Amino acid sequence: MSRPLLVAIAITVLAGAGLLISRLHADAQQEIPVVAEPTAPPRTPEPHVVVDVTGAVAHPGVYRLPAGSRVIDALLAAGGMTGEADLVALNKAAPVRDGQRIYVPRPGESVPAGLER
Repeated sequence: MSRPLLVAIAITVLAGAGLLISRLHADAQQEIPVVAEPTAPPRTPEPHVVVDVTGAVAHPGVYRLPAGSRVIDALLAAGGMTGEADLVALNKAAPVRDGQRIYVPRPGESVPAGLER
């Protein structure tokens, strides 16, 4: 083999070895980013309201309802109005509030003191 050919082979081998070493060295120094999963905030229980449903309903009593419930939701929780309930006496779409008493009157019946329609 001629001397210039041996020199070219030697340079190629050294360049390849240098490239290999630089890649191995670069991989060793490369930092792997650590991504921490964000922790979910603790779940707070959904707020509820407690209402007292009485009068012409199937099952008068105290009921716990999700916040934002309406009078109709309280009536349904109490088993619905009976056949003797005054259907137009209540605003069934009205929102309920915690501690409210909902009285379902019978036709012609006046609401007892301290009770809400």
